[in-house]
Amino acid sequence: MCSNDKNFKNIIPKILDGDTDLYREIVTEYKNYIFTVVSSMIKNYHTAEDITQEVFINGYIKLNSLSDYNKIGAWLVKIAKNKCLRFLERETLNHNQECELNDFIPDMQNQTENYVVEKLENENIKKVVENLTDVQKTVTILFYFEKHSQKEIAEILNIPEGTVKRRLHDARLNLKKELENMNTEIKTKLSNDDEFEEKVMAVINNILPKMQEEDFLKLVDEEIKKFGNNKNALGMLYYWRGASQTGGKRQNLNGAKNDYEKAAEYINSDSKYKGAAFAGVKIIDILNKDNDIYMPEIKMSVAGEVLKEYGNKIDWLCNPGFNHGGFECPQAAYNQIYLWAARANKHLIDLDIKVGELRTDESNGAVMTVVSKDETITVLAGTFENCLHIKVKFENAMTNRYLNGDIWYANDIGLIKFQNDGGIDANYELSHYKIKGGSGYIPVAVGNLWNYKSTTISEKEYYQFNEYEIVSVAEKDDGKYINLSAVNCFKQKKI
Repeated sequence: MCSNDKNFKNIIPKILDGDTDLYREIVTEYKNYIFTVVSSMIKNYHTAEDITQEVFINGYIKLNSLSDYNKIGAWLVKIAKNKCLRFLERETLNHNQECELNDFIPDMQNQTENYVVEKLENENIKKVVENLTDVQKTVTILFYFEKHSQKEIAEILNIPEGTVKRRLHDARLNLKKELENMNTEIKTKLSNDDEFEEKVMAVINNILPKMQEEDFLKLVDEEIKKFGNNKNALGMLYYWRGASQTGGKRQNLNGAKNDYEKAAEYINSDSKYKGAAFAGVKIIDILNKDNDIYMPEIKMSVAGEVLKEYGNKIDWLCNPGFNHGGFECPQAAYNQIYLWAARANKHLIDLDIKVGELRTDESNGAVMTVVSKDETITVLAGTFENCLHIKVKFENAMTNRYLNGDIWYANDIGLIKFQNDGGIDANYELSHYKIKGGSGYIPVAVGNLWNYKSTTISEKEYYQFNEYEIVSVAEKDDGKYINLSAVNCFKQKKI
């Protein structure tokens, strides 16, 4: 049961940093649970097993899009649900069956994992009720499904109320036994399958990295034909086709740029991938730049970053996209400065915190403190007065990441400096900015742009590009959602 979930919040960052084998722990922990969800919707055992395997492979591929590591189970259930729905649609279920299926598996964004399990168990109860004796079945249906009281059931059947209680008690015992047998039978099939983890990890470790680029592009081309009228889905396919060519054969870069441009045009303005598409366009220009000067390897993060402004707060939500590490550059460990600045409760800005007050993130132990609101700070882009100074402390021994960060924001400008002296020293300063509108410590308007440079990385050895630009803003009932293109990359100069 997911109410007793193992805590993976310290393991997932390490998987994302390249320790792929740790993903096996997630597979082992959730394989029976996911198989139970899938097999409740897909009645063929072998098909359910295949779909369960696909769930974990997709989970690995999309792991960097998971915003809350504590909800890995619910996230995998959502992937499983969507895969089952697509499979059933291909099996040409009629409209009524699809409606029943959607009612049966609720939207996971609004429901807990335990709620889904309860719904699944309720469905299983309906099945095992048929195996009860006639007298037990009758009182069970009247009590649990038709919602009659025990007194009403006694009157309907013309029997003593004590008899109703006894029959319900016996029925509950038999139901519990049958359900336990059913769950044990389902779980044993995968628990005893020692090869299940090996199958998943074989795909992750061997097949995915070696998948021929042309094979992947062929698959995407086939999908593009199917989604001609769905612009957002089409845009997503163009984005991933572009991503598959980025960092690969250099002659494919122009094609990748065309794909990114189409993705930027087609993807919905409120999609979290909107910024990632614009970031893709920018990275291609960088990859094509001065290749006679720089080594072909590149360390880069190409993503969209999503912020949410509500009340006196601005939160960092997620950064869908992809990373590529061509060489080791420890000084660039904190180059995604917005992500690191928001380690405590995902807050970049929280004006409800008073100067000197501490706020602790109970999920990861990170602590945010407002140090001052009136400092004068000089950075590469100039000198700024009355700056907001925030300090964030965060330790994660699992990934050897230690943050003792100081972050400064200038009013009507934005984040101007990120400094860390925990573990690996880092100092990123605003070097150029363009503000087209908005106000506050992070002014919000499409076209607002910020460039940063690390002063701890030698410009004689590396070319660096760190840029954030607001590409879309969506007003919703619970706040303002801000999509940024985020490009962080380093190229090593040739000796």
